Amino acid sequence: MAVKKSKTSAKKRVAEHPNYAEVLEVLDELDIPDNERPIVLSPELDSAIVGIEHDTMRLVYDYEGIVKAFMKANKWDYETALEWTDYNTMRAIPYMGDRAPIIIRGVRSCR
Repeated sequence: MAVKKSKTSAKKRVAEHPNYAEVLEVLDELDIPDNERPIVLSPELDSAIVGIEHDTMRLVYDYEGIVKAFMKANKWDYETALEWTDYNTMRAIPYMGDRAPIIIRGVRSCR
């Protein structure tokens, strides 16, 4: 018999060890309807996920981590990745609604 994990422990797991696969697994465990799930920017940006906002379940991304992830995924230099992040990612956030991810700056990864 499968034991269903509680919503609290699932949220805690993502808060402690966030990554794309873990986030998707937890969202499935929580039975959150698709129209209420947080917006995941892109699987290539999973290394930039630094947590999840506990009350709204919005994903939290590190800005510098997004830039670095774009550099790695696309073999871009820093300036190109920075421009892409600012123009195509940051400008889109306000249009994503109340499930939009939170982007923070100045965070060092503990991983």
